[in-house]
Amino acid sequence: MYGKLIGAMVGGSAGMLLAWSPPLALGLAIIGGALGHWLLDREPDQPRVLRAEWPEARRSARPTRSSPRTAHPPPEAAVDQALIDALCPVFIELARVDGQVSRVEVRVIREFFEKQCKLTPSALEAVRAALKHALQHPVADLETVLARARAAVEPATRVELVRWLYDLALVDGPLTGSETKVLKRVVEALEVSDAQLQQITKQFLGSGAEHFATLGLSQSATDDEIRSAYRRLAAESHPDTSASADAAERFRDVKEAYEGLKRIRGF
Repeated sequence: MYGKLIGAMVGGSAGMLLAWSPPLALGLAIIGGALGHWLLDREPDQPRVLRAEWPEARRSARPTRSSPRTAHPPPEAAVDQALIDALCPVFIELARVDGQVSRVEVRVIREFFEKQCKLTPSALEAVRAALKHALQHPVADLETVLARARAAVEPATRVELVRWLYDLALVDGPLTGSETKVLKRVVEALEVSDAQLQQITKQFLGSGAEHFATLGLSQSATDDEIRSAYRRLAAESHPDTSASADAAERFRDVKEAYEGLKRIRGF
């Protein structure tokens, strides 16, 4: 603006001094104003800055219409939820197979997720909700539930899961036949080897050495050999068919040995 004014004043003054002619002064004033504006008022060309070249803080302060409005949960949170949803029904089905689910059984389940899985407090709240849902909705197809558990649990941690399941089954008393059946199906679904299972059962139920001795077998005897020995000894020592004074006691020992090996072997 000031360049235009100065140019007009200089041009007009020159016109008056040179010819003392108002028309000439006006013309020179117009020409001088234009030159002054071009020389003094015009700003230098500014390079165009692309949005991609803005500083990071400035770009983040100007969200576009397509910017996400909600934050997605981190990947580990999704993994935790998948594990929780897959395992809570398995734990609950084992706990309820011999009756009502007790508080001590729920405590064991929570300890598994807290100590073994090392879940955060917020994830443990998800465990509580999943357990409540599993209690209210009994499993219709255990095989489908076990398939989900197999997919959710890494092979390296499946043995530890079976240990916790044995702990759950035994926390409220001796292992029952119904619990043994569920545990066997879990072991098969998780593809736990016989050697790994023997280590687990030895930890929780003992080696069963005294039971094998009662049946006159070695610890390497097969399940079929155990059944055969039991049937033979039970028939020999049954009080209705044996004249021995200690037949009833002997029959009871044979039966207890057989039941103990069934729990250990899971048949």
